[in-house]
Amino acid sequence: MLRSFLTLVVLQIWNCRPGDCQADPSESVKLRLVNGGSPCAGRVEVHYKGNWGTVDDGGWDLQDAAVVCRELGCGAAVKAPGGSHFGPGSGPIVTYDVECSGNETALRECKSYPWGHYPFPHSRDAGVICEDHRGPRLVSKDDQCSGRLEVQYGETWGTVCDLAWDMDDANVVCSQLHCGVAVSVPTGAYFGKGTGIVRSDVFECKGNETSLWDCPRSLGTLHCNHTSDVSVICSGECQLWKLIINKHSLYLEDRDEISPFTFIKWL
Repeated sequence: MLRSFLTLVVLQIWNCRPGDCQADPSESVKLRLVNGGSPCAGRVEVHYKGNWGTVDDGGWDLQDAAVVCRELGCGAAVKAPGGSHFGPGSGPIVTYDVECSGNETALRECKSYPWGHYPFPHSRDAGVICEDHRGPRLVSKDDQCSGRLEVQYGETWGTVCDLAWDMDDANVVCSQLHCGVAVSVPTGAYFGKGTGIVRSDVFECKGNETSLWDCPRSLGTLHCNHTSDVSVICSGECQLWKLIINKHSLYLEDRDEISPFTFIKWL
């Protein structure tokens, strides 16, 4: 009821009909995807009138996502999750009931309610996953915080060459996967050979980036095969668990912050 009332008030002020209003053409607009593990997946955030805000998922679909992916140079849209799939944002809700045809070059060209600062809750922030999203994972038989590094190229998984890989690069991966810090980077396909393509880039992470794809990198400069697949061991759940058990204590880990929230002495 409150949402409908606020919408009616705003439309009367703007003197426009639902579906016919877009961003003010005199305002600059920036777009980004947040908290999805790469620049091509995440919560849709829009910089408009001096503030970063989000888009409500009312009416949000694959055609809307396609325009976002196109605007960001991330290929075609794969999914258009709503319901704050990538976590709730902050700031204003910039717009909602977006109706893209799928052929627009920018989100601001799509029909929607007028762009502004709506005080709606962030529980329905819209998200996007594009085909160029490349999320990392660690593959092994034991746990999710150590293993062969694999990255996603659209719907395909591949590996990364270890010839120029170091602890700073590994620290970023461990942090991105909520697995603490890097413990070691064993060479020679330590966790077994992968399949698919081998990414031959040199990553030059400083170690404090939030995502592997935020790191500077030189593209395609190495010549590798799967005998050089990157391996990473993080200080994540299984390693910490084993360490504490050896001291006759039970450690339960907070996976978001690698910090103890319970410590139970063995009898």
